[in-house]
Amino acid sequence: MHQREGASSGRAPAGDCRCLVLDTASLTFIDSSGITALLALWHRLGQRQGALILAIPEAPLRQRMHYLGLDNIFCITATLDEAITQARALGVLTRPRTAQTEADHT
Repeated sequence: MHQREGASSGRAPAGDCRCLVLDTASLTFIDSSGITALLALWHRLGQRQGALILAIPEAPLRQRMHYLGLDNIFCITATLDEAITQARALGVLTRPRTAQTEADHT
């Protein structure tokens, strides 16, 4: 799992971010260090009454998350559109940001 600084350091994204929608379309496997990073993000966002929503289009990866019981912790959807809809329904999505908009801010 490739991680940005926020995920790998266990810190929530900067600013007033309360919701992180993670698109895992290019991810086919996640190891224990990746899961640990996700749990750290989930915890930090939870401290802000926020949410971590995972868009996992790969069925085998969704199954792995289910077998590990992580679907009881994380909000997991099959598509990015579903994840964004879920974030809006939770009322924590302020403005969508993508990898491109993040790159534009650095």
